[in-house]
Amino acid sequence: METVDASKLYQFLTELAEAARSRGDHEMLRRLSEARTYYRMPLTSEFLGVSMTTLKLLLGHARHWLSEDQAHRAESYADAIKQQFFS
Repeated sequence: METVDASKLYQFLTELAEAARSRGDHEMLRRLSEARTYYRMPLTSEFLGVSMTTLKLLLGHARHWLSEDQAHRAESYADAIKQQFFS
């Protein structure tokens, strides 16, 4: 399993926020934007925890507008965060 790169996770959350905006999903846009606000150095478990929770919520409630690649990456990030930092 790959180590979670926080800067790449932040970029992915930004990509997802743009997708949510373009699809008019204001609730997911709000949640993704909120998760991004926790990104700072030094890295905190708060950023990772909120990101993991948001990605799981996204997969459960907005999967219909995710591309196959985005869904796969969201699952991979959520699983990696859980295993590396919260197990």
